[in-house]
Amino acid sequence: NTAKGPANEPVNASNGVVRAQLSYKIVNNEPVSEISIPVKLSKKNSTWIYYFVELNGMNGKTVFHEWLLNGDLITRKKVNISDEKWRTSSKQVFTYTSANKWLVRLVDETGSVLNEKRFDVIYE
Repeated sequence: NTAKGPANEPVNASNGVVRAQLSYKIVNNEPVSEISIPVKLSKKNSTWIYYFVELNGMNGKTVFHEWLLNGDLITRKKVNISDEKWRTSSKQVFTYTSANKWLVRLVDETGSVLNEKRFDVIYE
C-alpha cells in the first residue's frame, strides 16, 4: 500500500511511516513548510533543517534518525516510540562546506531503512 508523499516520493505505510519530510521549522510537533530540493542555503549563515516523521502502529519499538554527509554518519538520534500514532523530528545544523551530498534516514533496530531523503545543498 504505497501512498504518494511530499514531492511525489513514495511513502510506504506498511512499514509504519505515514509521513516524512524536510522542513526549516517544527511547531507543535508539525512541520511548518516543506523544503524544495536541491536545498539552497547561505554561505554566511548557519541553518537548521528538520527531518519530520509520522509513524503508525509502532508502539514499543525503537527507531533512529541518521544524518549522513557524503556517506559519513554525522548524527544519530534514538527515538523510543510509546504510542500507536507517533510524530518525531530531528534537526541538523548546516554551515558552509564543499561537501554537499546529504542523506537523512529512518532506520529500525535491525538497521532496515524505513524512509530516506537524499538531497544536495547548494551554498549561495
